[in-house]
Formats: sequence, C-alpha cells, structure tokens
Amino acid sequence: MRCRASDDPWPVYQSADASSAPALKAFYNTARDYFTGVVTPGVGVDLPPFYAAGMIPRAAGGAALLLEGIDGKVQIVENGVMRTVAGTRDWGSDFAVVRSGCGSGTQVIVSGSGEATTDSLRAFEIPAIEAAPMSAPLAMEGTVTALWTASDGKSAMAVVRNSAGDYEVDRVTALCN
Repeated sequence: MRCRASDDPWPVYQSADASSAPALKAFYNTARDYFTGVVTPGVGVDLPPFYAAGMIPRAAGGAALLLEGIDGKVQIVENGVMRTVAGTRDWGSDFAVVRSGCGSGTQVIVSGSGEATTDSLRAFEIPAIEAAPMSAPLAMEGTVTALWTASDGKSAMAVVRNSAGDYEVDRVTALCN
C-alpha cells in the first residue's frame, strides 16, 4: 500500500454486482471529516454535505441514493428529486445498505444516535420516503464509531469503542425469521 496526499474523490458506493448502479465517488472535506456534497457521476441535484451514502435498489428498477447529512437529516435522491426521509430521528451518523433474503431484499442498518456507553444497530427498509423498522435494536458492547457495507454487500462492518477505550470490528448480517 502506498499513501499519498490526493484530492481524488473517495468511493462511497461500489456495487457488489456489475449490473447494479454505477460506482459513486464523493469529494471529501479533509478539514472537517465529511463529504462536500460533490459526487461523480452526478445525480441530477445539488447534494448537501454528508457523512454517509448508499444506494437502495427499487422494485421497479433503478436505485435511490440515501444520504445522512451533516445536519442530521436523512434524504433520498430518486429520479432527480431529493426528499427528506421520515422516521429517521433516532439514527446516528452512519448506516450501511445490505442485501438479504429478508423483506424487500435490502435493509439499511443504522447506528443509534448520541454518545452512549452502549449503542445499538437496527435494520430499516425504505420503500418510499419513510423508514420502517424491520428489527429490534441489536445492543452493542460500546459506542458504534463507524459503520459501512462490507465488500460482499450482504453484511455490514461496525467499529465499536468499548468502555475501556478499546476498538473492535463486528460483522453484522440480516437474518430472517
């Protein structure tokens, strides 16, 4: 691995299968720890600065872009229109989109909000512009400090800081009942 200073855009979404939406890259604000809202390829609207992004496949074809803004708003971009997603008030600043055999086949795994000594993860589906909880909260043994979709697209990786200040990485997968 070779590290170097760069202003190249970071990959924020890469499909696990080539038939899905194209890779999405975003420009990172190195002075602030978030993405500026400038993405490539463009999505047809001006995006606000954001912490997390992911693509949600739609039953009718295509995909919607989900964003967690630095203002705490979760928004969805679909067909060139950006709308606020209802039911996301308690979401933390990270989420991961995972494919599964549950429900619609795609869930959004989110961390809880705040800096609690114990955090949680919960699965949601977003069939339109409202997030519907699909699981009970999964208690984590500390605070979730980062969450992203694993390269297989079927699980999420969660970085958790425990009460002793140590970090661990957990793989989370949606299981159906």
